[in-house]
Amino acid sequence: MLLLSTYYYIFYVRHCIIYAQINRGGKDNNWLAPWTHDGSALMMSSNVRDGAAMDSYLLIVPDGKMKLVAQNAGIGNLEDMSRDNRLALVSRMKSRGSNDVYLVDTGSGKEVNLTSHEGPGEFAGRFSRDAQTVYLASNKDRDLEAFAKEKSAQTVRPEQSR
Repeated sequence: MLLLSTYYYIFYVRHCIIYAQINRGGKDNNWLAPWTHDGSALMMSSNVRDGAAMDSYLLIVPDGKMKLVAQNAGIGNLEDMSRDNRLALVSRMKSRGSNDVYLVDTGSGKEVNLTSHEGPGEFAGRFSRDAQTVYLASNKDRDLEAFAKEKSAQTVRPEQSR
């Protein structure tokens, strides 16, 4: 367990997403996810900005400050960060059994939907080590997951924004 302050308790369990409350009065929901690759922050989702939405944040260690990565209209979570923390993969639930994965430039806020689709389909994404490629998995239109890859370097373009 890592104690960040009187109100911040983070439990580290290898290869596991942890749900915990980072208490600021008991009205916030916070979902903790894995650490960034460099160990400088914990990926998390929180409804601190809007009670009806789970936005994507980095919880910076050791000061416990939350850095907003992506505002989500509903439920969203960080799936992966590039090793330099400049790019993020954010999953946003459209409906039960259907989500999209977005590539987000953390500096500019520009984002691109990598998995736009109709009907049900679940998607997951991970960066390659150099973040030039995003590996995607999906059960869209199938019983078992299929894998794909997308070049991330050319995907976030200046004309696209939040």
